[in-house]
Amino acid sequence: MQVLAVVPAYQAERTVGAVVRGLRAELGCEPVIVVDDGSTDGTARAAEQAGAVVVRHAKNRGKGAALVTGFARAGELGADAVVTVDADGQHPPEEAARIARDSSPRTALVLGVRDLTRDGAPRANRFSNAFSNRFLSWFGGRPLHDTQCGLRRYPLPETTALGARSSGYAFEAEVLLRAARRGWDITHVPVRVLYPPGAERVSHFHAFRDPARIVYRVLETTLLVRRRGKRRLVVAAFAAAVVAVLLAHWGIGFAARPVQPVVHPPAALPVSVAPGLRELGRSYVLERDALTEVGLYGDAVAIGTAQARLLRDPMLQIEGAMMRRFDQAVPSAFARLLLVDLTKLRYRNLDRGMSDDRRRELAAQALAFEPDPFASVLPTYQRFLYLNALYDIALSFEHSPLVGCTTLAFHGEPKPGGGALVARAFDMEVDPVFDRGKVVFLVHEDGKIPFASVAWPGLVGVVSGMNREGLAVVVHGARAGETRGDGEPVVHALRRVLSEGRTVADAVRLLDARPALVSHIVVAADATGNVAVLERVPGFKATVRELPERAAVTNHLEGPFRDDPKNQRVLRETTTLARRARADELVRQTPAPVTAEGALALLRDRRGPGDTPLPLGDRRAIDALIATHGVIFDTQTKTLWVSEAPHLLGRFVAFDLSRQLADDYRPSSSPLPTLPADPLAGKALNAER
Repeated sequence: MQVLAVVPAYQAERTVGAVVRGLRAELGCEPVIVVDDGSTDGTARAAEQAGAVVVRHAKNRGKGAALVTGFARAGELGADAVVTVDADGQHPPEEAARIARDSSPRTALVLGVRDLTRDGAPRANRFSNAFSNRFLSWFGGRPLHDTQCGLRRYPLPETTALGARSSGYAFEAEVLLRAARRGWDITHVPVRVLYPPGAERVSHFHAFRDPARIVYRVLETTLLVRRRGKRRLVVAAFAAAVVAVLLAHWGIGFAARPVQPVVHPPAALPVSVAPGLRELGRSYVLERDALTEVGLYGDAVAIGTAQARLLRDPMLQIEGAMMRRFDQAVPSAFARLLLVDLTKLRYRNLDRGMSDDRRRELAAQALAFEPDPFASVLPTYQRFLYLNALYDIALSFEHSPLVGCTTLAFHGEPKPGGGALVARAFDMEVDPVFDRGKVVFLVHEDGKIPFASVAWPGLVGVVSGMNREGLAVVVHGARAGETRGDGEPVVHALRRVLSEGRTVADAVRLLDARPALVSHIVVAADATGNVAVLERVPGFKATVRELPERAAVTNHLEGPFRDDPKNQRVLRETTTLARRARADELVRQTPAPVTAEGALALLRDRRGPGDTPLPLGDRRAIDALIATHGVIFDTQTKTLWVSEAPHLLGRFVAFDLSRQLADDYRPSSSPLPTLPADPLAGKALNAER
């Protein structure tokens, strides 16, 4: 019997060479087939250099499709069976050789069976595998001891003849179920596997998406495949599916619930109330017409407590609006339950990427938020974790409302006074409450550099902000590489930059210190006039590009990941190129010196490249009338201008951060300088009403 090894591989440049060399050493002269499933790194090259027979997919099609391609190539080379081995190095080659040489008949399906506890698999993996084993055993009509292990021996051509249709990870479950229901011999062989530390682990299995596809394929296969001449009743399958979903819901809720830190909030002082001003100790909320200024003082626990007590009502408005949008987007209560469960499973380790201070702050905020009317949806602390990672979670989905920001930057000759002038539109199409209820946070955390952040009630992270030293940062949505379920939320990463950094170099160092959850772009500028773009992709150091004296940034990557399929999709399917082309024209044409007034005129531009007229609200315009906020930073004078609603049309209010972030600053209702509203502002407000 000739058994060839098939290795499906995607973005496995680091590991595939060692896997191939190990298999060749253990299996002798037999070819090792590597199917490169549309990788954009050096996977194919590394496999070829190690001596593999390489078959390439032009684009990423999924593990199942890669296995089918590998089976076909193995058949062409005369194989009677194949042993499948993952490209990440988790399957030792000697274990693969044992599976390949097992004494079971050639037509048997041979499964590697792991001891996940012994081999150090994460708890969630153990739970997922146990649930999958029970689920497939039930529908397969026989015990199946490890339904998720990729180390298997498949007979050829019998496996192909089963007709499995899934192209992703569900392929392996579908083949197993079809084989079980057709009465195949299935052999279980204990194997040893390797689980490297989390930071080194390479996996493209999506904990929230792929299990759902597996369940779907199991149910579909159950209804389509005969076992011993009988077809199960649809009612029985449906009932079993409902029971399985309920069990999964309970199990996921238990396995994914984070441990809330024990905190001891300060003594409950009364909130003092005056016209337009609420104070709790040194922390305060000051209403400034269409903006809210919030000063927060103390350690992490004090800041979390103060935010919940001072901003409870607007926080409820924000969450209520998001709940309504969720209900409208997903009318089915069952579908909402499923999505929430998948989110819990995907982000079960989210808190591990947050610092102790941020976890303690959110724990104190959760305690101070009681009674919580949304606790039945998710426990308060767990929900606040997700809300602080909302930017990252939203970016992990296609058609995210966050891939639409534009930043313009000037330094050097256009900014003769020194420093940099940075203007940005933060486009986020979620709900008008994020625009109308925007907050300017002035945060004085003990032992940290004070900073200002423009966000919304409940979020003391940073998407647009500047600190007392004149270091300014903004984030843009982007797409490349693989998203992660554990890592530091971007709003916490940028808050850490402003709390500890003074220069662009500091920003680079601080961002590289912790892993990101999703790809994104950061624009950073400091008081000396340095301006740079940092392109961050999970698992890689940031790509840093210094910007010229006049520059624009939108939502596509221009560094090593520019050819990534996800970035190419952004280029094809979003307005990033149109906005960039128009912004490049404007920054070149704007005469020096560029002032805040001049920068604001550029942010409000509603024309296309070549000065082409566009309809109001056209997404190709820099000002598409969808911005949640607009900001302008002068890093030399430490001035921050913030837009009033609606969008970029309202007045821009100037915050003097040298004064308002000073240690002795006390809130004052004295009017702040402003830049005038756009003539369209009144019409837009009336339209929204």
